[in-house]
Amino acid sequence: MHSPETTPPTQNRTATARTAMPCSSPWTEPLNWAAGMTWLAISVAAVDFGQLMAGTPRIWAGSIALLLMLLGFMRVVSRPISQTMPGLAEALVVLQGIATLVAEHCLRQGQILVLLIIVAAQLMHLPNRWRAMSWLGLFNSVMFATWLQRDVDAAQALLWLLPLVGFQAFAAMSAHYQLRSETAHEALSAAHAELQATQCLLEESARAGERLALSRELHDVAGHKLTALKLHLARLVRDPELADREALLVSRELADELLGDIRGVVSELRQHDGLDLQAALHALARPVAGVQILMEVDPQLRVRDVAQAEAILRTTQEGITNALRHARANQIRVVCRQTPEGIELDVQDDGHATAPPTFGNGLLGMRERLHAVGGELSLQTASPHGLRLQATIRGAMT
Repeated sequence: MHSPETTPPTQNRTATARTAMPCSSPWTEPLNWAAGMTWLAISVAAVDFGQLMAGTPRIWAGSIALLLMLLGFMRVVSRPISQTMPGLAEALVVLQGIATLVAEHCLRQGQILVLLIIVAAQLMHLPNRWRAMSWLGLFNSVMFATWLQRDVDAAQALLWLLPLVGFQAFAAMSAHYQLRSETAHEALSAAHAELQATQCLLEESARAGERLALSRELHDVAGHKLTALKLHLARLVRDPELADREALLVSRELADELLGDIRGVVSELRQHDGLDLQAALHALARPVAGVQILMEVDPQLRVRDVAQAEAILRTTQEGITNALRHARANQIRVVCRQTPEGIELDVQDDGHATAPPTFGNGLLGMRERLHAVGGELSLQTASPHGLRLQATIRGAMT
């Protein structure tokens, strides 16, 4: 069972945002459709519509209980709330179990208890598995006691209960292993994005080192030798016997032009000093279930050294991870820009947080990493809702 103050736009030079692929709607999940069809088939078979139209209270009560069960199920699968709001998720699933028992008690149709299989699958998505199994055991115990009160033989009641419990266990274990698979897939996706970002940073670091080495070689070796050549040519030009030779004048002119060209190349290489973080940051905007990650990176952004670049990357990664885990966001916007003071990073989500979370190990690690490179970190609520993480590294530009 599958449970399912915005940042101002940067200047015109800001790179086009990259949007993660949105996930399919919970209503397109085959298991959710199967659950809905099961509810519909059982409801149609269990409700006596003649008595319902006649206004029989017992039939109305059972029908309302079935409808409450469906509404609770729809709310649970409409948003993945089992991790972000475990209390609400548990209350909704327990409500479905109670509604199922009430419907069976009012309508006296045994097939209604099949809906407990759907409840069992949802219970396995709750963080506290022992409590989930306790609820399931309680529902079955109540049903067993109800049969005994109806003068059903204990052995017969047990024979009715065992297949039902078996199907519930099958659904619960299937949901458990599906959840484990989804969790592993998300962890693998996050690790892949981190590796891609690190690879991009290493490649950019290597390119930056090559550009720096080349500019120094051109300036220190070729530039100095050409300067020496110009001095010798100038000395020869001052010799009366050689002053009028065209070859000497052309050589002197070519030496002047070549030295100017080398200085231009060195200046161009120096303009690209530092690390370009665009590719590395965009690699973090991996496709995430039901969430858009918008990435806006200043194309002129250059970071002075690897330590500062790594601090920006890891802060961005932790900000996205926190928004995905805790904020229940539909959209995460990451803006990284260059300012006269340094580099600013802004990670904002549209989640439902109303107060900043307590700094845990991840946020404390971010703050320490930024402090080590002269940066600062702040976390506050955004308007009208959501969280906004801001990081600043002073003097980080090249």
